[in-house]
Amino acid sequence: MSTKSLSKGLVLTTTALMLAIGAGGIASAATVKKAPMRPRTQASLQCSAEANAKGLHGKARVAFRHACLRRAAHHA
Repeated sequence: MSTKSLSKGLVLTTTALMLAIGAGGIASAATVKKAPMRPRTQASLQCSAEANAKGLHGKARVAFRHACLRRAAHHA
């Protein structure tokens, strides 16, 4: 057996293994079950509506909602 055919066989085997591993990863990612979502509270919905009205996004929205939900819990 020549080194050229051995090298070609090694490349084909390695490629086949990489494809098999990749396909297995895709299949397992598709079958992962997500945790069931809890229903959103009225306070959470209200804080989101206020954040939307203020046009908040990103870190500013997270900070606003955190403070809003703390205020709602404090008043409850």
